[in-house]
Amino acid sequence: MAARKTPAKAAAKQPDAKAPETEQSTATETGQPSKERGPAKDGTSSGVELEVVTRLERRIRAGVVVTRDPRTVTVTEDVAEALEADPHITVRRA
Repeated sequence: MAARKTPAKAAAKQPDAKAPETEQSTATETGQPSKERGPAKDGTSSGVELEVVTRLERRIRAGVVVTRDPRTVTVTEDVAEALEADPHITVRRA
């Protein structure tokens, strides 16, 4: 007959539960670059500011969600080129 473990012994063998890490919600979780970043450390602009809009209901390109409502986004030069290359997205540099 097997001996039963007491609750204290069973609890002692379980790993400690870690407290959930608190994460601040940023716009990058939604695929959009955050506009709440501070100024670039070297004093130069950290990205390209664009106004993007599409005639489709929604279009996602290079991690940027583009809708029918015009929006201003700050992206890297590579992402700006990808957005400008999409024929369904109208891009205007701000």
